[in-house]
Amino acid sequence: MRKPKNQVLLSIISILIITVAIAVMICDWAVPLNIFMHPVLTFFMIVFGGFGILCYALGGVKKSSWFFLVGAFQIGLVIIYVLICVRVYWYIALIVMLSFWTITGIVTFLVCGNETEEIALNKSSNYKDYKQRNAEQQKDDNTKNEELPEIKSFKN
Repeated sequence: MRKPKNQVLLSIISILIITVAIAVMICDWAVPLNIFMHPVLTFFMIVFGGFGILCYALGGVKKSSWFFLVGAFQIGLVIIYVLICVRVYWYIALIVMLSFWTITGIVTFLVCGNETEEIALNKSSNYKDYKQRNAEQQKDDNTKNEELPEIKSFKN
């Protein structure tokens, strides 16, 4: 079975993100620069940052609030890790992360809109009122009540 082109592209980007993360982790382990806390945490920082940016891009393309929120969570973790590694006080890093999450929530609402409002106000394109649904149901019932052929018995 063939995969769609966008899945192949996402797979290639994911492999590149993990490859870059492994390379940076090995470089941080081999040549300790003492910038980050630990090479494994550096690996996770790059993976979360890469996939967070990827989720943001997918959220913009697909207009999905879930992609934006998952990307915001991942990038928020990267922000707090980087700020703590740069020796910023933890509470300032926490405030910056929460501010980022708040801004992302606002942007998500502006880009994706309120999808539940469309459902509640019956504005969706595939909405059918009671009369339309009832007519379709009766139409389906009429097609089901067709005459069945008479089966003759062998006993006669």
